[in-house]
Amino acid sequence: MAALLSDATVHQFTATPTRDDEGIRLLATALLLNGTAREICGSSRPASGSEHLISHALDELEPGAYLHGIQVGVATYIVSHLQGQGTARIASVLDRTGFWDTVRERPFGRDTWLEAVRRAPDVKPGFHTVLSGGDHVPRVQQLLDEDPALAGCFRS
Repeated sequence: MAALLSDATVHQFTATPTRDDEGIRLLATALLLNGTAREICGSSRPASGSEHLISHALDELEPGAYLHGIQVGVATYIVSHLQGQGTARIASVLDRTGFWDTVRERPFGRDTWLEAVRRAPDVKPGFHTVLSGGDHVPRVQQLLDEDPALAGCFRS
């Protein structure tokens, strides 16, 4: 039930092109329902996966350097590539909201991100995600180098 509720909120938000005020309402509703999903299952699992592990690893490497939402947003896009699903929908939301412009105003350190991807699987022992299944650093490195959406989001 918790997983279905969480998935439905994400689908509702990402699938509906809206005016700004309607988008804010949808986002608030999605966050509220996602919180309910977390309560139902007694865990942050419906809202937290590889993208949050990367964010927590970044926090270990550079405490307080960037906002959690910015880190998770970039990580969500990258992880969608690793999972092979949802990338176009995520990219659409990030493009429509001007997210990438915000990231480019203060780019991340490329080497720090690669180290965070390396460390992420160990942040929460026993928490299985796509990052648990091998070394994803080469693929992430390729994305940082070649993906047009990520251009300007990372510095050397």
